[in-house]
Amino acid sequence: MEVKSDIPVMKFCEWCYATLNEDGTCPTQDCIHNELMELENDDKPNQNR
Repeated sequence: MEVKSDIPVMKFCEWCYATLNEDGTCPTQDCIHNELMELENDDKPNQNR
């Protein structure tokens, strides 16, 4: 039996356990989570090439 729900799943920062913002960033100032996200975005190839 599959249970369905309209309640959104909350996501938490794996470093400081704060509830993540809707855009996936951590609300805690200077949290490593945000810095790692920036590095990951910098490593992605440019889609406009």
